[in-house]
Amino acid sequence: VSITYVERLGLAFKMMSLSAWSLCRHLLVAVIAISNFPECYCAHINRVVRDGLAEYSNYSVGESGAIVRKNGHWFGNRPLYGNHNGVLVISGDRPFVRYGTDGAIHGSLVLGYQCVNTSSIQWLHEMDRGWQSEYRGGEMQWVVNVSSTTTLRWSTAPLADSTTAGMSVQIDVIGQPQAGDRILWMFGGTYALPTGSRPLGWTLDCAVNPKNLEIGFDPSHAEGNQVVVDNSTNSFTISKEKVLVRGCATASGAVHSQSTYVTDLKNNSSKIVLNGELQTPPTKDGLVAHFTPESIRTINGSAVIHSWDNVVDGSAIGDLIVPSGAGAPQLQAANATSSTGFGIMPSMHFDGISQHLRVAAPFVQPLPRAKTVIVVARPDATADVCCSGVATLWDPAANPNPADPGALTNGIALKRASGDGAEDVVAVLDYAGENDGGSINVAGRGVVLSAVFDPAAAAAHPRVPQQRLWVNGCLEINVSSAAVPAVATLLAVGFRASDPVGHASRHFAGYVAEVVVFARALSDAERSTWEAYLTARYAVVNQPPTPCPRTAPWPVAAGSVVLAGTPPATPPDTRIATLLLSTSTGTRCSGEAQSPAAARNASRARTQSLATRVQSRTPSPMLDAGLGAAAAAVDGLFRSAPPVYVHGAMAWDVALVGWRSQYGATCFGWSANVAAEGRYFFQHQVQESNQTECQSDPKLLLTQEAKTSRLYGKGRVKGGDGMYDMQSQMFDQQIHMWRWTGNATHETLLRPALELHVEWAEECFDADGDGLYTAYINTWPTDSVWFNGGAAPEESAYLYRAHQALYDMAVRANDTAAEARHAAKVAQIQSAMHALWITDRGHPAAYREESGHMRLRPDAWLYSVSTPIEATGLLSQEESAQALYYTEWGLQRDPVWCDSSEAACGVRVWTSNWVPSLWSVREFWPGDNYALAMAYFKTGMPDAGERYHRLAVLPRR
Repeated sequence: VSITYVERLGLAFKMMSLSAWSLCRHLLVAVIAISNFPECYCAHINRVVRDGLAEYSNYSVGESGAIVRKNGHWFGNRPLYGNHNGVLVISGDRPFVRYGTDGAIHGSLVLGYQCVNTSSIQWLHEMDRGWQSEYRGGEMQWVVNVSSTTTLRWSTAPLADSTTAGMSVQIDVIGQPQAGDRILWMFGGTYALPTGSRPLGWTLDCAVNPKNLEIGFDPSHAEGNQVVVDNSTNSFTISKEKVLVRGCATASGAVHSQSTYVTDLKNNSSKIVLNGELQTPPTKDGLVAHFTPESIRTINGSAVIHSWDNVVDGSAIGDLIVPSGAGAPQLQAANATSSTGFGIMPSMHFDGISQHLRVAAPFVQPLPRAKTVIVVARPDATADVCCSGVATLWDPAANPNPADPGALTNGIALKRASGDGAEDVVAVLDYAGENDGGSINVAGRGVVLSAVFDPAAAAAHPRVPQQRLWVNGCLEINVSSAAVPAVATLLAVGFRASDPVGHASRHFAGYVAEVVVFARALSDAERSTWEAYLTARYAVVNQPPTPCPRTAPWPVAAGSVVLAGTPPATPPDTRIATLLLSTSTGTRCSGEAQSPAAARNASRARTQSLATRVQSRTPSPMLDAGLGAAAAAVDGLFRSAPPVYVHGAMAWDVALVGWRSQYGATCFGWSANVAAEGRYFFQHQVQESNQTECQSDPKLLLTQEAKTSRLYGKGRVKGGDGMYDMQSQMFDQQIHMWRWTGNATHETLLRPALELHVEWAEECFDADGDGLYTAYINTWPTDSVWFNGGAAPEESAYLYRAHQALYDMAVRANDTAAEARHAAKVAQIQSAMHALWITDRGHPAAYREESGHMRLRPDAWLYSVSTPIEATGLLSQEESAQALYYTEWGLQRDPVWCDSSEAACGVRVWTSNWVPSLWSVREFWPGDNYALAMAYFKTGMPDAGERYHRLAVLPRR
C-alpha cells in the first residue's frame, strides 16, 4: 500500500524515525481502531429482498472520493456525528434524515418535488429508483432525478458549532426545471424518549435495532408538538416538553417565491401531504356545499364568470350565479409565475364594487345553527373596505332589522381596522349581527379562513366561546356570546349581506379559489385536516405577522419554493436554484453569523477537513475513501465534556476507560484530545488504599471480584468501567500517543500513573511473579470469557509494552534504578511467553491453568495471536508467522461475497471456535479482522494483511 501524505497533521517525530512501512502501519491503525465504522454493521450485508425479488446494490467510489450507492433501500444506516457533543444526524441510503441528542429526537426532514403540470408531490424518500447516496467525511449527499430534465442535490451535515445540536442542509436544483415547479420540505416530529429508555444512540443504531433500516418518516411523532412559524423571516420553532428546536430557510437563484408555514399530518392529511394525493379532500360528513376551481363556469370560454357549481351531489344548496344587477367576477387562470391569484390553481377575482355570486334560490332545507365555513381567499393588497364579505350565510325572513341587511348573518368578512382610520384589511367573523374583528393583516396574502359556529352550549353556558375564526390555522377570534347563530337559507360569495343596494363597501376585493360549507361544527382535528389539505393544494403559505403555536394534532413546519424556470440556453448541468435550511437548539435566523448560509459554510468546512485529514493513493479506491470515513468516525467518538473517546458513537455512547478508541485519534493527529483524556482519567486513579487482597464475590458465583478486592484498590482507574479491566488498554493507548508525538509535558503525567498501573496489574494478575498475567475482562469480547486466574497472552502483552515504555521514560529521565527494574521486567515477560507457546501447533495457548497440571489450553482464539504480535519483540518474526498460520487452519473461516457472483472473493475469520455462541464467546465482528490484518502487516506479510483488511472494511453482499 503506497501512501501519499497530503497533510502532516502536525505530528512531531521527536523520538524515532519512521520507515515507509511503519508510517503505512500506523495510518492503517486509523481504520483498524474504529469501534463504530460510520456505516452500521448490519448494512454490510447488501442483499435486499423486495417484492420477492433479490436485488444487489453494491457500493462504489465516485469521482469526488465519496462512497456511492445507487437506489439503496435503507433508512438510517449512515450516521453523521456532531462536533464532539453527542449530536447524531441519522442519514442513510434513502433521501431522509433525522437528528437528535440527549435522549430526544429533534425532528425529521423530508423533501418533495412537484412539477407544475401535476397535482401530485414526489416525496424523495418514497421513490422506487432514480437516486444515489454519496457519503464523504461525515457528510451525506443525495443526487435525485426528479424529472427528465431536473436533478436535486441534497447535502446534509451536523452543525459545526459544538455548543448546539443541529444540522445544515443544502438543496441545489440542477438542470432545466419548468417555471412553477416546487420544492417542498417538512420538518418536525420532536419528542423525548420515554423515561428509562436507553440513550438515543442505542435507539437509532441499526446494528442494535435492525428494524431501523425500514423506518422512515412517522407523522405521529409530531403529536403534541407546538409549531410557530414566522413567514417574514421564513423561520420556525418546534417545541414539546423540554425540547425546543429552531430553524430557518432561505432560497436563492431562479426562485419565484418562498414561504414557510405549518401543516398538519393527522389522519387523512398524512396521506394528502406525504403521498401527494392533493385531489382527495378530507372528511365529507355533513358537507353541503363545495365550490372548487374545477367547477367554475365561464361564458363561452371567456374570463367572465357565468356560475360556480356546487360539486356535492344531492345537496340542498344549489349553484352560485351572478344575480341580476351584479357584476360578474373574472377568472384568474393558473399561472405558476404570476404574482396574482394562487399561481398553481385557478381562482376568480372580485372587484370590490359590484361583483359577487349568490345561490339562485333559497336552500331546500335551511342550514342549522351549527355550521362551518372554510374559504381560500386572497384580498387585494390595495383593498379599501369597511365590512366586505368573503362568504356569507343568512336568512332574510329571520332578519328583525331590514334596515341592516347584514344582521343575523353567519360567515367570514373582511373590514377596515376599527378606530385607527387605516386601510389595513383584517379578518372578521360575522355572527348574529356582531362584528368581532381581529387585528391580523391579511391584505395581499393568501389565506385559508375557517369559521366554526357552535351554539350547543349556549343554554347552559351562555358565555362559552361559540364563534371562532382561524387564519391559516391560527385561532385569531374566539368570542363568547349569548346570542344564537342564525339559521341560513342563502349563500353569497364576494358580498356580505343580502341586498347590495346602499352597501357597496360590503363587496369583497380580491381572489376566491374554494368555498366549503358544513351543516355542523367541525372538530379541531377535522378542521385542521381540511386546512392542511387546502394549504397543500393552493400553496397558501403566508403566515400572519403574529405566529401562533400549533399543538394538535400532528403539526410540522413546512415550506415551499416555487421556481421561476430555466433561463434560455442554460446548460443541462447548471445549478438553477438553492434552498438552505438550518435547524438547531440555538438558531435565531437573524444576523449573518446565524444564517443558514453561515451554518452551511461552517459545516462544509468541518466535513471537508475530516474528509481530507489524511489522503492516500492506493490501488483500492474504497480503501482511500475509507480513510475519510474513518476520520469522521473517530472524530465522532470524542466528547468534550468530559474529554473522553466514548466506546461507541451510537450504541455504547459511554465514557468508558479505554476499549481501543484512542489509537485512531493519535494517527489522525488529534493527540491533544488523547492527552486530555489521559489527564482526565489519571485524576481518577486510586493513589492509596487498604484493599490489598483479591476477593471473589460469592454473590456472583465467584466469577468476578468483589468491590472490596485489590482489583479496586491502589492503582485502579475509576471511570465507569464497572467489572472490567479497561485501564490496560487505556494505558496502552496513552503509550501509543506518547511514542507517536514525544509529548514531554504529557510524559510527566503519564509516567507516575503508568507506574501505579503496572504495580496494580502485577499484584492483581501475576500473583506468583513469573512474568505472565491472567486476562481479567480486558478485551472487547471477554464479557463471558473466564481464564480462571490462568496466565494468558493478552494481559502479558499489555504489561510487556507498559514496561517497555517505562524503561524508555527512565532512560530519558536518567533514572538508572527504574531503567534497570523495567529492563528486567521486559526480559522476564519475553522469556516467560515461551511457557505459553504450544510447540507442535505453533501458536500461544489460550491460557495456562493456574494450578494443578497447569495445562495449556490449545484452542486459542484470535486475541491469543494478534495481541502478542502487536507487542513488538514479544514474539519473534518466525513465531508470529507460525501463529498467524494457526488462524488459517485452526479457526473457522467463512467465505465473503463481494458482489452478486457465486464465487467468494475471500474469507473472514471468527474470533474463536468456542461454544456455546453466547455474547463475546464466539463473535464474527469486523474489528477482530482489522487486528488480524495489522498482525499480518507487522509480521512482514502485507499481501495477506491487505486482503484481510479489505474484506473486513469493504461492503459485502
